[in-house]
Amino acid sequence: MKQKELASGKTSSNSHTNKKSLNIKPFKKILVDIELYALINLLMVYGFLFLTTDSSIAMLGVFWVSMIAWRGGLYAGLIGSFCIYFSNAIAMSIPPHQTIEMTYFFDNRIPGFVIGLGQCVVAGIVVGYISVLVHQLREEIQLRQRIQRELEQNIEELDAFGRTVAHDLKNPLMVINMSIEALMMDFENSTDDKIKRKMSF
Repeated sequence: MKQKELASGKTSSNSHTNKKSLNIKPFKKILVDIELYALINLLMVYGFLFLTTDSSIAMLGVFWVSMIAWRGGLYAGLIGSFCIYFSNAIAMSIPPHQTIEMTYFFDNRIPGFVIGLGQCVVAGIVVGYISVLVHQLREEIQLRQRIQRELEQNIEELDAFGRTVAHDLKNPLMVINMSIEALMMDFENSTDDKIKRKMSF
């Protein structure tokens, strides 16, 4: 019975993993993460642009995309890459930064746009996929540990049952043995041929 439960538990766990193979968290939680990190990224990029005009500051976006992907999975990384990248673009277009030339990430030119977005997307895909693999591996390890604990418990129960059966059978067998010995002693000196034949067994 317990083996069937273990098998069904494993099957349901595998189907659960397959259904959410590219997501680690529910979609609502992923959206909350994306909104939070996009806002943090926007504020940080906007603030750092007062200190430096180096457009590589927008590389912060890759870090936030990686964080989103690690926490949420591959889909979270893909959605987050677009949201974070556009938060970079918004931060760089808010006065007084709209006049800064952004030659690398965002300068209203297609090459810069594609390169910046491409970096975020690659980071989201790579980190998200690694995160999904790590999460699935962790779930598989936990499942195997749970099955091992249940098997050990079953073995202990069987061992206890065996000891109980052995103990319960020991007393009746001893009584039977003593009764047979007593009967043999009673009929040992009997002259009846029929009793002697039976005693010879």
